[in-house]
Amino acid sequence: MAYNAQGQITSTADLAKNDIGLGNVTNDAQVKRSEMGVANGVATLGPNSIVSLNQLQKAPVAPVY
Repeated sequence: MAYNAQGQITSTADLAKNDIGLGNVTNDAQVKRSEMGVANGVATLGPNSIVSLNQLQKAPVAPVY
């Protein structure tokens, strides 16, 4: 990395993820946006931090005798 007289980074050509606080981030593939909130995809959370009912699979219901 290159710094100016004020200690600010002036070149990002050699930045590593640790340099900007991302040392714990993996390079694993992330969930695609197109797979979020759709059938056979990944459920998303609403503003209340709860999965909406329309994203949950319908559970089979057995008749009650």
